[in-house]
Parts: sequence; C-alpha cells; structure tokens
Amino acid sequence: MRTFPAVGLAIALGGTALGACDGAREDRVLAPLAASTTADVSAASGAVIIRFPAVTFTLVFDAERQLLAAHMPSDAFVCGGSEPLNVVEVLRVTTPSEIGQRVALQTSDAERVAIYRATSPADAGLAASINFFGFNNIFDGAKFCDFLTGPNRIAEGTVQRLSTFSLASFHARWTGRIQGVDGRDYHLTEVYGLTADAHDPNNPDTFAEPVVRILLR
Repeated sequence: MRTFPAVGLAIALGGTALGACDGAREDRVLAPLAASTTADVSAASGAVIIRFPAVTFTLVFDAERQLLAAHMPSDAFVCGGSEPLNVVEVLRVTTPSEIGQRVALQTSDAERVAIYRATSPADAGLAASINFFGFNNIFDGAKFCDFLTGPNRIAEGTVQRLSTFSLASFHARWTGRIQGVDGRDYHLTEVYGLTADAHDPNNPDTFAEPVVRILLR
C-alpha cells in the first residue's frame, strides 16, 4: 500500500468533541509542541488550498490543538522528483464557496488523510500566518515535502466525508479509523465549518472565523 507522504495533498478538516480515550495517548498526540524558530504558535486556525498541475492539496490547521490535517487523492504524486514543485496557486480559504467548490471536485466521499503535529502552517513550508493573499515567498516546496515524510506525522488512512455547502455556508465532517505511525489504530473525527461574512478582500481582519477541530481517540 502506498504511504501518504508519496502522494499529492488536499487539506484535512477539523473534528468534534474528543470522546473517552486513554489519557497517555491523548497526551502523546495532543500535547502542544515547543515553539520553533520558524513557526508562529499564535497562527489562526484555517484552511489553505495548494494547487499543483496534477493535484490539489487542501490543508487545515487546528491552532488550538496544534494539529494539521492533509487530504489528498491516493494516486497523485507531488514529492520525490528531481525538479522543483510547480505550484499553480496557493489560496487561503475565506469563503464557503472556495472550499465547497474544491470538495465538489472530489469523485468519491472516501479520502486519504494524514494528521501531523504542527505549531503553525510554517512547519509545512507555508508562511507562519495564513493571512495572505498571494503566494510569492510563502511556499517552500522542499520544506513541504520534508514535512510530509518527517517525524511529525501521527497517523494516516482513508476516511469518509459528509459535507454540505452553499454560497452562505460550508460544513464537512470526516470520520474513520486510521493507522498510527506507532502501529496503533486511531479513530479520527474532523469537522470544518465556515459561514459567509461580509468582508473587505484587502483586510484579513474582516474574514469570518472558521470552526476547526481535529480529534483522535
């Protein structure tokens, strides 16, 4: 079976309340990471869409739990080649239609997902803050691929998605059992929700705040 780091990425999305679980496991998975020199631990939760010629990555960052989820097609490779990654677009999700249209392109309700520990999107090669509008100088392809294959990966597998979206709102839930890199199985429940809000596209402070939770048990 192909491992997640070899293939293309699309962002993972947050979860619901954490059920009863083993306390030691919760501490191991959810304990905050130490701040790194490149990461802004105050970075806000949110989603970023990274589009390559052959695959679209959707990354969702849960700032409260310091977790980053990544969803992707299992047959699209983006890392491991000799040439630099060709990025078509990096887009911060600011409206329900942006992420809803991305999800609508999926041909199946089953998606590959990997969960990583991260203090901010900077750990995955993006700018420390996701309050950006262009993609110049905000994406480091080499760092991105190193992150996918690095020690911060907690678990990966295939989950089921249930989603609804319109111009006014988007809500998605991903649930399923995924394989931990420690050999254990984890149950993932992720939820991402965003409601439209009047905002100035040139002022990130006016964006609606998403609901993001990524939970393992």
